[in-house]
Amino acid sequence: MAVLSNQVGNQLLEALGIELEGVLGVTLVFEVHEPVEAHVRYVPSKAAVEGAVELLKSYEMHEKPD
Repeated sequence: MAVLSNQVGNQLLEALGIELEGVLGVTLVFEVHEPVEAHVRYVPSKAAVEGAVELLKSYEMHEKPD
């Protein structure tokens, strides 16, 4: 029988240390001799986006040389 995401999703996210709010989906990738990858799709909060904007403002942008 298939396991539905709502049956184990919250427990999996908690085990990975990922906050539940705004998460749309998670993909775990296991490949031979490679690190395990966790790809998380989520909708960030307004505060998170504003924080990212402030972080980006702290960097100087330069045109990439040819």
